[in-house]
Order: sequence, then structure tokens, then C-alpha cells
Amino acid sequence: MSAGSDAHGSFNFTNTDDFGGFGNIHDNAVGKLTTVTYCPNGMGDRGEHVLEAMYKGHTTLSDGPLITIGVSNNAVPLDNEVLMGDDAVINTLLLEDYHFNLNYTTTQEYGDIHSLTLIVGTENGEVSKAINVSDVNGDHKLNYALKSIIDSIYGAPIVEDQYIYVRAELQTSVTGLTLDVHRRTYDRYWSFSNPIWLKFTEVPLPEEFKISAYPNPMTDELNILVENPIKGEVTIDFYDSQGKFLKSFTESVIERQVITYSQSDLRFPKGNYLISGKMGESKSSTKLIKQ
Repeated sequence: MSAGSDAHGSFNFTNTDDFGGFGNIHDNAVGKLTTVTYCPNGMGDRGEHVLEAMYKGHTTLSDGPLITIGVSNNAVPLDNEVLMGDDAVINTLLLEDYHFNLNYTTTQEYGDIHSLTLIVGTENGEVSKAINVSDVNGDHKLNYALKSIIDSIYGAPIVEDQYIYVRAELQTSVTGLTLDVHRRTYDRYWSFSNPIWLKFTEVPLPEEFKISAYPNPMTDELNILVENPIKGEVTIDFYDSQGKFLKSFTESVIERQVITYSQSDLRFPKGNYLISGKMGESKSSTKLIKQ
């Protein structure tokens, strides 16, 4: 989903075609609903991180309040590994490890929470469920076991090996507005998250630690697939063709996980490289060509 990207910074309450006492004032200002992108490393020198987030669907829509969702499978339940716009395979053998995380934010300007709704979509349509929240203003995070929240919304066993999606809607309301400015004494504001696509299936756990890289050769983005029998920290080291150490990353990974690095993360010139992975006493390596 996407919304206005041509607001030119105008978030006025109203538009007007009034001239000399003739015309009307309308509650339809351009830019009232906008696309908000998730850019943890900033917008980038030329906005490339914004474009990347939009391409991947790491977005939510808002005209004031904000809602975001994610899925995690690690020791820190609120540390999302699956973001809005992503699709993920949920291993039913490890289903109890997965968490659904929700973050909502509102301020005095946009009022208190009026409703918070989670929606599960399948090929047969959507099913929604209102979520009761005790805190109706400010910035808050909620955490649920993934299976329990989907079961409570959907109300039926999820069919394995078929994609479903989960998304969220937030509505706030405010009263006491000025009639001649706002054209009303109350208003409501919204936020709509992009969906997360999930497929539940049984994935046998890997028997040994292994890393692989793709695309290979790489240009702008590198994906490293880490396969290991247990959760834990993996150290990924990069070396040039002469064996000179270049860079190291330490990542918390699950049993099978893809770690993505951009060109700005690596900053390698064209050439041949060696990638070495280590988890505990286990090691694995792979070659990489940078074009």
C-alpha cells in the first residue's frame, strides 16, 4: 500500500477556494494521508534508503498516529526480523518461538486511541479482530505469541503451505476543535500498516553450520544465508583475494536466516573476496565476486 508522496510539506487542516467572500473551505488538504518508510540508517545521501524501503514495502500509512507491526524469532521478542511488506516461512516445528509485535503511537494533537484492529487475510477474504489496549495515548509496544494472535483473529486452524497476511489499522479521535478552523468540533485520524505475508510449513532443521552468498556475482546487495542447528551469534568476516581482513559483522540468527548487506554496508570495489562464518567452534566459508 502507498499514499500521497506529493504533499510538499503541507499538512493544513483544510483547502480553500474562497476569494473575496465567495467559495468554500473543504476538509480535503493534500497530504493528509502519507506513506511513512522504515529507514533505520536514515534516508541516505540521495534518498536511496527511502526508495529501498518503498520497494520492499517496509511502510505504513498515516495522517497523524502511527502503527507498525513485525515478527520475531529470537531471544529478544520485540526485535523484528520480519518487517511490513516482507514474506516469511514460519517453521511449524519451532512455532512457539515466533512473536508478533505491534507498536502504536499517538500524540495530544491526534487524540486517544479509538480503535486498534488486526486483520488476517486468506484467499477466502479477510477476518478482523479489535484489540483492547489499556494505554490510549503515547508510544507503546505490544507482544503476542504469533500462533495465539492469529488463532484468536482467524478462529480456525491455519492451512499449511499457503500464504496468509496480517495487517493492522489504528484510529484515533480528538474533540474540542475550533469550528471556523477545522470545520468541525471533532476529528479522526488513521494509520494503516502494510501486510506481512506468512506461510506455515514444517522445515527440517539444518544438521550443520553453513553459509552461502547470493547473488554471486553481486552488484549492489548481498544476501548471506546462514544455516545452523541452533540459535546464536554468528560472526561473518570478509577478506580480499590476498587474504587481508576487511570487515566483520556479528549477527544474532535463528536456525535458517538470510542476512542482507547493501553496498553502503560493505563498500567493496570490484574483485574477488572470501566470506568466513563462525558460530562457536563451527566454521564455514564461501567465495564472492563483486562486479
